[in-house]
Formats: sequence, structure tokens, C-alpha cells
Amino acid sequence: GHFIFTRFDLTAEKRYTLSPASRKMLKELDDIIYFKVYLDGEFPAGFKRLRNETREILNEFRAYSSNIQFEFINPSSKGDKGHVKKVFEQLMQKGLQPTSLQVKTNEGFSEQIIFPGALVIYREKEVPLQLLISQIGASPEATLNSSIENIEYNIAAAIKKLTQKDKPAVAFLEGHGELSDMFTADAMWLMSEFYQVRRVR
Repeated sequence: GHFIFTRFDLTAEKRYTLSPASRKMLKELDDIIYFKVYLDGEFPAGFKRLRNETREILNEFRAYSSNIQFEFINPSSKGDKGHVKKVFEQLMQKGLQPTSLQVKTNEGFSEQIIFPGALVIYREKEVPLQLLISQIGASPEATLNSSIENIEYNIAAAIKKLTQKDKPAVAFLEGHGELSDMFTADAMWLMSEFYQVRRVR
């Protein structure tokens, strides 16, 4: 075991087995990618699960590449209310979306603002990573479960966005009865993160 690297995933659903694409991408990293994860502190059980699963997946990524580094931060832990408000504003300016929670206390309920996301840094570049993916009409529990299931993909997508040197071109054909812009706008917008998307007649 000291000389040969291997890992065993004993979970029934292979939760901690990274996809071949993720492992290949991690082996090709040429510099440190640093994750500032703003999911530390006292949360309800669902968000603790999101935090723990995020930590597990980041540990799994780090097992395949020493260039993965991370820390978990509680953005509301230090300073007075004015300082915390400034920190929240900075995180929103950088693209992280806050979530408001109703937390039960001895006196009743109080509101807690959290940022279920991370800032991912590679060299001089930085991108926001939302760990809680909202879904219209989905219950809070379903949203959390879906977000947890997609952690590996979302982390890998953030790494790819930062490290991709060239964007391949993808063209949507038109002029022969293909779908119009109105029907392909969402697909084009999603693909534009990793591809140069065009329409070609």
C-alpha cells in the first residue's frame, strides 16, 4: 500500500468513485486550484450534509491531485454586523448567491444568511461555484439532494472553466427547418461556458 496508489469505494452506490473524465482532468492539472468554501458554521441537518459531502468530494479530488487545495470558511463568524455585511456584499459581487434559513432557537425562530458556494481560484483567475442549485417548484429537500448528487460535476466544471485554454467551436445549423433561436437559446447559453457557439446558415 505504501508503494502503489489505490482507493476502494465500499458505498453501495459508488458515491466516492470519481468519473474517468474527472480523474483524467485532475492528472493534467499543472498548478494549484484553491477552493474557498463558504459552508462552515452551525446549520440545519440538510446543509451539514451538503457541507460534509462537499468536503468528501474535495478530499477525493485531492487524493488524485496534490494541486487541489481547499478551506472551509464561515463568512459571518468574525467582526461586528457592519463587517459581516461588507463580507456578504463582497461575496455577492463575486457571484455567490445567499440563502436565507429559518433556524429554531430557544426564543423561537431566527433568520440566518448563508452562502452555499465557493470561490475557485487558479493563478490570476477566479470563478464562483454555487453548491446549492435552485430548482423551480422543487422542495428544499429535493433541491439539497439534487445539489449533493451534482457536486462532482459542478466542481469539475469549475476547474475546467478555469483551466481551459481554447474553446472549441460548435455551430447550430439553420435554413433547413432547424429549430430557431427561441428554442435553442438555453442550450446555446449553457454550452457557451466551454464552447464558441455560433449559428451557421
